[in-house]
Amino acid sequence: MTVLKLTRYELKKLFVKKSFLLIIAFMILLAFGAYLRPYLTNYKYNFSGIEGPSDLYSVYGGELTEEKLNTLNSLYNYASEVKASGVYDPTYNPDKYFGGYQAIEVSAILQMCENAERVMAYEDYIKSVKEQTNEFIAENPNLDEYMKKYNQMIADTFGDRKLNSISYHEGFLEYDGYFEYKFSNILILLIVVVGVMTIFTTDTACGCKDYLATALHGSKITVTSKLIACAVFMLITMAVFFSADFIYFMTFERLDGFYQPLYYLPDFKDTAINITIWQYLILTFAIRFMGFMTIALITALVSHITQKPIISFFITFLSFFGFMFARYLIVAEHLSIFNCFNPVSLLMCHDMFRGFNVTNFFGTPLHTYIVTLVGVGIINLILLVLLFISEGVIAKKGRVKNA
Repeated sequence: MTVLKLTRYELKKLFVKKSFLLIIAFMILLAFGAYLRPYLTNYKYNFSGIEGPSDLYSVYGGELTEEKLNTLNSLYNYASEVKASGVYDPTYNPDKYFGGYQAIEVSAILQMCENAERVMAYEDYIKSVKEQTNEFIAENPNLDEYMKKYNQMIADTFGDRKLNSISYHEGFLEYDGYFEYKFSNILILLIVVVGVMTIFTTDTACGCKDYLATALHGSKITVTSKLIACAVFMLITMAVFFSADFIYFMTFERLDGFYQPLYYLPDFKDTAINITIWQYLILTFAIRFMGFMTIALITALVSHITQKPIISFFITFLSFFGFMFARYLIVAEHLSIFNCFNPVSLLMCHDMFRGFNVTNFFGTPLHTYIVTLVGVGIINLILLVLLFISEGVIAKKGRVKNA
């Protein structure tokens, strides 16, 4: 059988198990329960006036031209006067007021003007960063090579940045909640561990491993097909939960401004990457996939060696919690490079991109996310090599046993 046929077989073998399908269904129900809990238990969620700010941005949002800035200035004066007076029209009039009520309209206008002011101020902020960098270089002509390269990285990263448009205020604020939402990561981890564990232990349970051991290259082809099946399975699992999270936050939290650069978001104003928000979402999906791959390879290696599902389950989770503790315990700057070999750093990758994070790699400043991707990639490669070495040893023992 070819690797492709064996991969299809491994995936089919996994998805026809009723117990495993029940686990997946239960995890999906948990995810939806987590989505709905705030709206079922907290009275503050009221969607009656959400269309007001959204409609306001549909009219006045987008590029901040001189004409639009003049319009926003007039709206700000109107809203400020009404708020200062404290007297609002209590009648519901959707034809006159955005959101139907004057109070909703005034609040939305003031938020939109504050958003526009923040966007206009970003250019001045970038100018100050560049000026401070140039002043530092001029005042310190004897900088070592590392500091020279570090300051040059700042100048190159922030050099051409600018903002000239606004998006729905509440929509871009909710990115914080979207990026901080970690419950799906836990569910993906559980499903991936159980799935990979199942793929690498079923051959022993049914006796197929003894037959594979008699073939010269059968066991290596089988391991390759299992690894591909694990990767495909993990990709599908991540895509399902990623889509569910995205649909939830789009529906209930009104995410907006995907075309905006990532530094449009207040928490990412100092980010080291110059890409749009939608490009960042794709990038973080790929980075998280690499982090989960490390966990999957640990599960595969332990399952392959022990052939005991319970043992591999507990060892994998002990490893995961070890990575978690290591990430939070290592706070000293001179030891931070060890976190670049930690897969949890990829699963929580938003922390790497919120600021201008640089790692001193033997005297050379490198963006932390690049060093982490390379570091975790090396760990994954080592785990792959160990997996094939263990397979070779096990297969050799099997051939001797069956001779």
